[in-house]
Amino acid sequence: MDNVKYGFSDLEPLRKQLQFYINYLRYGTIILFVIFYPISFLTKEIDRNVGKFLFFLCLVIFIVIEYIFATRYSETRNKYMLVYKEVLVAPSLANKFEHYTYSPDGTVTTNDILAIGIWNTTHGSLESRTEDFLKGTYKGVYYEQVGASVWLRLTKIDTVSVFDGTISKFRFNKAISGKLVIARSINPNIFSVDGLSAIKTDNAEFNRQLTIFSSQGHEAFYILTPHFMECILKLYNGYPRMMIIVFEHDTMTILRSGAKMCEFSEAKKVDFFEARAKIIGEMQNMLDIVDTLNIGNTEK
Repeated sequence: MDNVKYGFSDLEPLRKQLQFYINYLRYGTIILFVIFYPISFLTKEIDRNVGKFLFFLCLVIFIVIEYIFATRYSETRNKYMLVYKEVLVAPSLANKFEHYTYSPDGTVTTNDILAIGIWNTTHGSLESRTEDFLKGTYKGVYYEQVGASVWLRLTKIDTVSVFDGTISKFRFNKAISGKLVIARSINPNIFSVDGLSAIKTDNAEFNRQLTIFSSQGHEAFYILTPHFMECILKLYNGYPRMMIIVFEHDTMTILRSGAKMCEFSEAKKVDFFEARAKIIGEMQNMLDIVDTLNIGNTEK
């Protein structure tokens, strides 16, 4: 944002501009067509050449105005989103971390996402776009999060979306030598668990709801303690969409489909306290994992 600082009062004028552009894109073209088309039609009855000229002139006017308003809408929405992040998201989250940095632009690369090691790239190459990158330390535990859209490039023109949501990472004090993946279900066309074996636990409910894959079955049970499995079940039951948890080395990665940090509505005026509470609450749900899973207190 070119280091320009905005205030909360800047949001509502931008939102009203957005509503103006939205209303035009919805109704303006129809209104202009209703006004100008009869004129060109009547003129056509008098002089066919003049009528054709006016008809195509009106068509060009419609296309140009539509393009201008669509461009203005996109520019204004991007600015509104950046201001929203600057005046609400960043200040709200800063108090949750001991050390904290936030960038509206994603700094996570496709190679970083590929390194999670769960993508099926048999039929194409992985590509991604990221935004809203944050990292910080919460109760001594390193945490990072990024909004990511991931797709497979099948051909030069064909792509298929494989993930759109949030990727979160915790770094904890117990490293494992293998890899452990926990998911409600895994689509083999999107995700790959090659080299991992399906295992079962002594918890029947856990086995019924979730699928577990491990490269070293015996080590997985050092992580999958009864208390840990209960915590994981609560985590999944509280999030109905697709979620995958990956343990590898000293890192726990959580992929939540459909979760976005900076969702906002253009339809109504932003309530500062309501929006701030929502932002903090959603982040706290993730940070509670540190307490729930006892990450910060695990033995080295």
